[in-house]
Amino acid sequence: MSSALGHLRSQRSLLSRAPSRNRAPLARGAHRDAPSKIREPRPWAVENVPPVDPRPAWFFPINRISNYVVIPATLLYAVFFADFGEKEHVFMPARRWLDAQKAAFFDLSEAEREIAGVTEDVNNSSMEGAEARRDR
Repeated sequence: MSSALGHLRSQRSLLSRAPSRNRAPLARGAHRDAPSKIREPRPWAVENVPPVDPRPAWFFPINRISNYVVIPATLLYAVFFADFGEKEHVFMPARRWLDAQKAAFFDLSEAEREIAGVTEDVNNSSMEGAEARRDR
């Protein structure tokens, strides 16, 4: 038993290993597990050539600008004009608001009708006149 303990005492530490003699020295900055082919840069190699982008230079600013135009236009179309059927859907309040704004813009107020000399009967009489002409 004492011979086994003597053998353990003669080692420096159980955790440290003696350096192996068959390993080649590592290149500076190279990891020891990395393959030897990539330890040193090779400027003549094909993989070190930066890729060439085939797109023209004007493509990038136009792409950024189009993102600011196309995305809001698509959203506005979806909210106000896309056909989601006759049922009530999430965009119906926004569409009713737009219809009210359009009606307020294209219709005359009472004061404007008085100034223009237009009455409500004009719309009805034009309809009646059109029906009378159609009947002839």
